[in-house]
Amino acid sequence: MKENGKIAVIYPIKKEYVEIIKYRDMLNDYETIIPVALAGQGIEDRDVGELIKENPLGIEVTANINESIKSATDIIFTEFSEAVYEKMIYSIEQAKNIICLCEMESEVEEPLIQKCKEKGTTYKNYCISHEIYPELKENRLHKINAPILLVCGIAEYTNKFELQLKARKEFLNRGYCVSQIGSKEYSSFFGMHNFPEFMFDNIPDIEKIYRFNSYIKQIENTEEPEIIIIGVPGGAMQYDADHPNGFGIINYLVSNSIIVDVTLLSLSYNDYDESFWDFTKNYLKFRYEYPVQSFHLSNIFHDIYGGETFDKERLVYINHNKVEEKIQSLDKKDVFNLNNEEAFTSAIDEIINYLSN
Repeated sequence: MKENGKIAVIYPIKKEYVEIIKYRDMLNDYETIIPVALAGQGIEDRDVGELIKENPLGIEVTANINESIKSATDIIFTEFSEAVYEKMIYSIEQAKNIICLCEMESEVEEPLIQKCKEKGTTYKNYCISHEIYPELKENRLHKINAPILLVCGIAEYTNKFELQLKARKEFLNRGYCVSQIGSKEYSSFFGMHNFPEFMFDNIPDIEKIYRFNSYIKQIENTEEPEIIIIGVPGGAMQYDADHPNGFGIINYLVSNSIIVDVTLLSLSYNDYDESFWDFTKNYLKFRYEYPVQSFHLSNIFHDIYGGETFDKERLVYINHNKVEEKIQSLDKKDVFNLNNEEAFTSAIDEIINYLSN
């Protein structure tokens, strides 16, 4: 336990936020994070690890938000709705610090900030970046001297952010100076840089390319890292015409901005035939100039025709033991799951050896 560590509530807990609890040791302030579900979801009194079909984390989900708030110092809100807004107001009235991992309209957020000031508590929204991006003085690509490890996914929802967290933790534990840009809008919650907002702005693509390059160069000059880890939002490959995964547009812009030294590609859980691996490596090599070192097989199956419309998909979480069995059946050294510590460590060893040579 962390000495004098604070207690936080995360509300509402959903599958995609379990990684925050799983990697809570990377959040320096918190001794405990209590996961609280929306009432009526039917997931209370279950270990939070069970929500994503992984081993128990020793922390149970509760649905009693008011009772949980009493023992906490910070309340972490993961989404905004009328019901959640009511709990934000209640938390401030109870003199709790407010942390938001979701975007909100300014007319909603400003009154919350003011109420916190009146109560003497703090308000922080990690989706809002306060970084000063470099001014684009000339259209020139700067050389990045630090090696770049890029983490991308064949699609969204492939444990990509968790892979970034685990890679960050591993390199820091090995004593490396790490600069990192995360793929989540709240990446700064874990000490990374948020993916720059201008990459989604309505400006010419060529400007995005030059600005992203200048931004990475600014980080390199300021932080002097030994390695730069970049997580890219969106997908890298289309499933089919109905499921384009964003057409890989963000990856395309990033790939034109920087030279990537090594890539970890995160995959959805599926049956992949023998031809898939070389095809995918070549696809990322020739489309983006991404050299894929290893594949991460997530435990999330994308049922792309399971939704009501073609553009929606149903996400099915697979038991982590079954994922490991799948990997063993492939008999490939460059495929791993991040819950296999030995395999993950070996993947990082391979990256370090590759970059060193």
